[in-house]
Amino acid sequence: MKTLSSLAAISLLVMALVFCLYGLSGCPPTPPGPEGEGEGEGAVEGEGEPGPGNGGLDTETVMLPGNVPLEMILLPAGTFTMGSPANEEGRFDNEGPQTQVTITKAFWLGKTEVTQREWQAIMQSNPSNFKGDDRPVEQVSWEDAMAFCRKLSERERSAGRLPGGFAYTLPTEAQWEYACRAGTTGP
Repeated sequence: MKTLSSLAAISLLVMALVFCLYGLSGCPPTPPGPEGEGEGEGAVEGEGEPGPGNGGLDTETVMLPGNVPLEMILLPAGTFTMGSPANEEGRFDNEGPQTQVTITKAFWLGKTEVTQREWQAIMQSNPSNFKGDDRPVEQVSWEDAMAFCRKLSERERSAGRLPGGFAYTLPTEAQWEYACRAGTTGP
C-alpha cells in the first residue's frame, strides 16, 4: 500500500505541472518573475492585478500559441513548517522530520495544473488518456514536463518576454508544499 500511495503522490506531482520562473542571474525590474527559494537565486517583485479568485495575490497571464492563456500567481516569500508531525495518522517516514523552511523570495506559480489545451499549445500533442481541453495533462514523465518548460522558456525568451537568466521550471518540493499549504499549518 505504501508503494501505491508513493506512486499516487508522484503521479499527482507530475500531473500537477506548475511553473516557477527560476532566476539564474540578476533581478529584472518587471514580471515575469522568477521563483525564489534558498540562497543565491534571483527574484523580482510581482506586478499585475490582485484578483478576487486568488486571495488578492498578484497575477500575470502568459499568452501561449493560439491565444491560450496560462495564468500565473505570485506567491510571496515566507516561512513554513515542511513535513508532517511524527504522530500524524497515515504519515510515511519520508514526510519528516518537520523542518522550518524559508522561501526567501517571491515566485510565480501556475494558478492551476497545466491543462491539455496549454500542453498542446506548446508541445503540439496531447498524451492524456482522459481527454478534455480544460483537464490537467497526464501521462507525462518528469522529462516530458521539463521539455515543456524548456520549450515555453525558449518561446518566451525569443519573443523578448523572458529576461536572460530566467526559465520556466517545475517547482521544488519546498515551493510545492509551501504553495499547497497556503498559509495553513494542519495536515
